[in-house]
Amino acid sequence: MFKSDSLISYRGFIAYYHLLGCGGTLRAPSGFIQSLYYPHPYHHNASCAWLISLPAGNFISLSVRDLNIENGNSDNSTCMHDYLLITDGRSSSDTQLAKLCGSNRPNRVLTSTGTYMHVSFVSDGSGNGRGFKLHYTSGCSRGYRYSSGRLISPNYPTNYPNNRSCNYTIHGRHGYAIKLIFNDFMIQSSANCR
Repeated sequence: MFKSDSLISYRGFIAYYHLLGCGGTLRAPSGFIQSLYYPHPYHHNASCAWLISLPAGNFISLSVRDLNIENGNSDNSTCMHDYLLITDGRSSSDTQLAKLCGSNRPNRVLTSTGTYMHVSFVSDGSGNGRGFKLHYTSGCSRGYRYSSGRLISPNYPTNYPNNRSCNYTIHGRHGYAIKLIFNDFMIQSSANCR
């Protein structure tokens, strides 16, 4: 609160603010996740969790842009102290996609099988580093290699977005046929549609 009296006035002040915190639910189709204070060293005893949640028919691709986290061992195999845990699902107990520490970034993009990806960061009370910066995007094109599954248009059962192009490729074993059954089908008609 700022309050002035009736006697003297001065130029005043200007202040900038930035909300500090870590974690939350991310619903944008793309974005960045980074450690608090990145690229400056993160704090000790941090526990942060982000849930990327997208509409039906989308999946999440996540790339590690920068990584500098205390590892406590020379080969990053156990991540005994500070770590970044990325899972395929809504919680840290879902299928692990990567557990990262040190400065060795994965040489692949991490991809969810559904509309959720969970990212958690934990630091202990000892060493630290500059932290991490991640970038995620949503997508709808993908290949399927399972014996059965389901294909869903983006945002189903609500309306799909405009100007979206999705390619679904089903890979079957040689000599086998693929049976595709539509349980619901409502798209815009077009003279070019066959």
